[in-house]
This record gives sequence, C-alpha cells and structure tokens, in this order.
Amino acid sequence: MIRLHIIRTVIFALIGLAIGFFILSQSPKIYEGRTQLVLGSQTPNGRFYSTVLNQDVMDILQTGLASNPQTEAQILRGEGVFRNSLAKVAAAKGQPAMSSQFEDYYRMYDVQSSTDSSAALIKARAYSAQDAADLANTIAETYNELRQNNQRAAVARALEYLQDQIVKAKQDLEASEKKFKDAKVKVGAPDITAKVVRDVEYESQLRASLDSAKAELSGIDEQIRQTQAQMEERPKTEAGDMSEQKSQTLQQLENQLAELERNRTTLLVQYYPDAIPVKNIDGSIESVKKQIKTIKESAKFENTVRNNRPDTIRKSLEANLANLKIQKDGMLQRVSSLEATQRQHEQVINSLPQTNMELVDLARDVDISDANYKRLKVQSEDLKNRTESIAAAAQIVDTAVPDENPVLPRPPVIYVVSILCGAIFGMLVSFAIEAMRLRIYSSTQLQEITGLPVVGVVHDLPGPTARRLLTSLREPTPLVAESYRFLAFAGTSKKAEGPRTILLTGADGKAGCSTTAAQFATALAQSGSRVALVDCALDDPTITRVFGLEQKSGVSDILSQTQLPSSESTVGTETSTPNLRVIGAGTEGKNAIKVAPTQNINGMIGALASSCDFVVIDTMPCLSSSDAARLVPYVDEVYLVVSAKSANMRNVAAAIDVLTLASAASIKFVMTKGSRGEEAVMKQANFASARG
Repeated sequence: MIRLHIIRTVIFALIGLAIGFFILSQSPKIYEGRTQLVLGSQTPNGRFYSTVLNQDVMDILQTGLASNPQTEAQILRGEGVFRNSLAKVAAAKGQPAMSSQFEDYYRMYDVQSSTDSSAALIKARAYSAQDAADLANTIAETYNELRQNNQRAAVARALEYLQDQIVKAKQDLEASEKKFKDAKVKVGAPDITAKVVRDVEYESQLRASLDSAKAELSGIDEQIRQTQAQMEERPKTEAGDMSEQKSQTLQQLENQLAELERNRTTLLVQYYPDAIPVKNIDGSIESVKKQIKTIKESAKFENTVRNNRPDTIRKSLEANLANLKIQKDGMLQRVSSLEATQRQHEQVINSLPQTNMELVDLARDVDISDANYKRLKVQSEDLKNRTESIAAAAQIVDTAVPDENPVLPRPPVIYVVSILCGAIFGMLVSFAIEAMRLRIYSSTQLQEITGLPVVGVVHDLPGPTARRLLTSLREPTPLVAESYRFLAFAGTSKKAEGPRTILLTGADGKAGCSTTAAQFATALAQSGSRVALVDCALDDPTITRVFGLEQKSGVSDILSQTQLPSSESTVGTETSTPNLRVIGAGTEGKNAIKVAPTQNINGMIGALASSCDFVVIDTMPCLSSSDAARLVPYVDEVYLVVSAKSANMRNVAAAIDVLTLASAASIKFVMTKGSRGEEAVMKQANFASARG
C-alpha cells in the first residue's frame, strides 16, 4: 500500500513539474528598475527657520514642504504619481498600450521605506529592462515635479499674502503721517516736536534692540534643542573591545570636524542648506573627512589598546551645548536689561504734558507703521530671492539602469512549488481512492460481510520474524507460530473419512499465502498427521526455495508426465519434521498446471492423498493467475488467505466469485496480519507464539 501511495505521489509530482514547465514557458519575463531617493523636507526638522519671515508667512510656506518620510512614501506609492509616470513613459516610447495596462503595472509596483530612515527605494517592474528603468526614473522625476509644484504654489500664496499686508501697511503709514503732520501744525511748537521725535526714535531703537535680542534668544533655544536631539542619537562611548590609539594629527582633524559640524548646525538656523555660507562649510567638512580617511587607510596608529573611549562627536556636542547655555544666560541678561531701559523710557514719556503725550503717541504710530511697512517689504524681497531654494527636489541617490536579469518568473521556485503541489495533490488523491474502497480490518467484519467462516487469524509479524518462521521449517526444530497451531487444530478438528485436500490461495500477493501454507502443514505434521505440502505456485515457488528443491522433480514434472508416481515409490521429499513431505514446483516450467490434462491433475492429487492424511496445496493468488481456479474442483476445501492490512472488499468479492465459478466445494477465510485491537477478546490468544 505504501508503495502504491509513493508511485501515485511521484506520478502527480511529475505531472506538477510538467505543468510548472508549461507555466514557465508561457509566462512573460518581468524586469525590475530601482531608484533610491531621500524623502522628507530638506530644511532642519522639516520646518522653516528665519529671522526675516514672520510666523504667518512660515506657516503658509510649511504647507508646501515635504512631510515626514512615511507620509511622503505613501504619496509616492499612490496611484496618481504612478499613473502620470506610466503615461509619460508610454508617450515617450510611443506605446499607448502601456497606459491601458495600468492595473498590471501598478500591481507590480512597490516603494520600500522604513520608519527609522528617510531613504526610499522605488521598485518598478515592466516587460523589458529598459522600460522598467525608465519607469522607475520617471516616477522619481514625477514625484519631484509634484513636490516642487506644491512648494512653488506655497511660495506664491505667501507672496500674495505679503503683498496684501504691504498695501494695508502702506495705507496705515500714510494715515499715521497725516495725523502727525496735522497735530504739529495745530501745536505750532517745532522744538517740542523735535524732542518728541527724538524720544520716539529712541523708543523705536530700544524696541528693535529688544526684538533682535529675543529673536537671538529664540535661535539659541532652537540650537540647544537640536544639539540635545543630536546628542540623544549619539552613543556615550565608542565600541572599544579592540580600539586603536590614534595619532595626534588624526585627533586634531576629528576635533576640527566636530567643530565644523557644530558651526554648520548653527548656520542652518539662519540659512537654508543651499546658502553660500552653508555650502562653504560643507566643502570644509568634506575636505577634513578626506584627510581623516587618508590617515586611516594608511594605518598610522601608535598602539592597540583594549578600552572604551567617549564618543568624539558627542563630546563636541556636549561642549557646544555648554557654550550655548552660557550664550543663553548672557542673552537673558541682555533682554532683561533692555526691558528695564524700555520701562524707564516709557515712564519719562508718560511724565510729559498732555499735548506732548499726544504728539508722542502720534509719532510712535508713524514709527510703528513705517517699521511694519519696511519689514513686510524686506520679507517680500527675501521670499522672492528664496523661491527656487525653497522649491528643492528630493535627492536622488541612485538612478535606475537597465538590468537584463528578469526577476520573474523564478524557475527554481516554480519547479519546487509545482513538484510540491503535485506531490501533495497526488497524496490526497491516493488516500481518497483508498478511502473510497471498503477496507477489511478484522475477521468479524470479514465474516459479517461475506457470510463465510474465518477459520484462523494470524497476527501481524515483523518482516524479519516472518522470514525467520519460514526459513526455520527446514531446520531440525522448526519454529511454528501459535496462531498457525490454532488454525491447524480448529480447521481440522472434525474427523473425516479418508484424506483431506486443502488448497490455499490469496486475493493478491501481499497476504502471505506461502508462509501460511508451510506453517499450517508443519503444525498438522507435528500433531501426528501425515501431511504432503505441495508447491503449486509455479510463478513464485517460495516453498520450493525454502526447502532447497529447485533442482528436484516436482509438480510440473508430474503433470508433464516426465515423472509419474507409483504405488511402490513415495512422491516428494521428506523433511526434518516427522510426517511432513514437500513436493516442489519442479523443473518443467511455469505453465504446467494451465496446460496439463485433467486426468493428470486428478491422478497427481489422488496419488498424494492415497499416502497422506492431509494434502496442503499452495497456489498463486487467484486474481493474478488461473492456476488456483484449475485446481479448485479437485480439492475438498479452499482457504482464501486475506491480509488485514491490504485487503479491500472489491478484491475479496472478486476472489470469491472466481473460486465459486470454479466449483469450490467449501470456501473458508484465513486472515493474516491481524491487529490485536481489531480482534475479539476470545481470539487474542491466537497472538501468542511458541517454539515447536
């Protein structure tokens, strides 16, 4: 049965392999193009910082800035960017069919990103290497166009907002100047007016100095926050299980690098990354890095030590943080001093006569309106100059190039999956086929279904034990299983007149018919009966081989009349077991039973029966050979040997039909390979074994 399952499984696995090969031959090759770019804002922490633009303008500009990398990656994965990119590639190549296959291309498209990195990998697939590379690059370009358009639109909105504010500020300034001029004419005191103007100008200077100090304080706070964030990302110490003590030159360069990076962080508070001061310091940083790399590659280290050392960059950041805190304390003192001076000046102004106070208020309004107008103008000019720098594109780290190695289909994967699926399906089919067959598991079930008696149950013997039982029959003290003794005693307990001939056959070749016949005959002989064991299984003469009778005359010789039995001679070979003679298959070929005349078969069985109490005949399975059907009319009983492990009702029923049609006088069952758990309690004694 296991062999049958394996054969079916292998056949279906080969069918699955063939299907996999067919699928592979019909599947189009798919190529992949990869482009890597850096997502997110190009400004520090994704926000605008400026000492010129006010918060309202920066909030408007913020709407056009790139969001965090995760959000930008989701935009990059969206259908809009991909659809526009695919349409551009299709138009450039003159292949409108690409646009109509949007769903197929989009299903193969992917953008890989992580939460701890701003890098994104665009993976575009197409049916040619060049198309895949062009599509990946076009997606990056389309995303940059979208991002830059959004940023330019935000700048346009900010400029429009500033223009409206400038118009309003100009109107306020003109109104304030008119009021102040009318008041001066009314008072008619030029000296007082001049003093008022000087007081207001001084107040304006104090206010400007205070605003500048507060702006610097805010910038210092932002630098402190950024430095602390950078310190959190740096380890406190460098890994130093095996560290190398650096030369003095290398240490100086690393300190210089840390100082340059600290200065760059300070500049980013006031400038954008593409500003000239920032680019200059970036050039210095790259120069120092090259010097450090050159020294490290030359391996000019003094000693190798085993220790951990403080992280150089973190140490520099800590020094920078301490310096910033000192600057903050100084700036706080300056702000406090300016606020105190402003309060004192306000007290002086408030002590002026009522007429002077009115002039002071009007002059102050003029000064404030003028300052506001100029500030808005400066913001507008600054924003116009920054339009292109604000609309910065995402940095493309690596552009896609055509790769002629297809990513799909993958032949090894298809072959393995096809074989596995075929094998699994084959196993399921094989088990389903066997499950649909009515299996016979016990002697009780066999007797209930067929209505025929079961004269013996032989327990399931391990392979080595079964072979040992069979080969021991030629020894002086043969081994006979107890279950075969029960079969001999139970099946032959009734006294009958004259000798009895019993034919043993099976439905298939897995029941162990030859072993059963040999053990049964030996058990009968040991009980005192004269027994002739006849090997009529000419196609597979197991008994002949066990007793070493391959070269001796036997059944085929008798039926072919090359050796005829006589009353004076004894047919067969005596064995070491008393009362047991064995007649082998003979030397005249496998077809002797099929072609022998009826009188020869009748004469042979009659001659054997005349000198024995029992004639036990072993034949080939009745469903695979006609020999059993040819011998059935000449015997008294037929023992149909059935295996509890492999028999099914279809084969058993077919065997019964064959034997019945062959005019069997009596059919009984012998069940082999029985299970203790399936048999009744009164039959479990049969499962013991003994040495005869």
